[in-house]
Amino acid sequence: MFTAAPPGHLGDSGRNMMRGPNTWHYNFSVKKDTSLRMLGEAGRVEFRAEFFNIFNHFNDAIPNGNVIISNGLFTPISINPTAGTALAGLPNEARQIQLALRFEF
Repeated sequence: MFTAAPPGHLGDSGRNMMRGPNTWHYNFSVKKDTSLRMLGEAGRVEFRAEFFNIFNHFNDAIPNGNVIISNGLFTPISINPTAGTALAGLPNEARQIQLALRFEF
């Protein structure tokens, strides 16, 4: 699909022609307020649980966009064999759970 451009030319590939896969993750939070008179007239306890990427869905990273390997002088050396492949996943995409307990008085 790709051919090396002649020396001195940048090529004719369109802008944003290589797009990454769709990404998705769902966040969920639960909050419970309980009033406690022993903390004062306005005293209460708040419990909060937050779940980030609750379904633990793996999202691929953006594919490698380096199609041609060059020496930096616009002289192509070879075609990159990993062009267009996602080599890893997105960072910090694992399920994360956060718990909090807050006292107000």
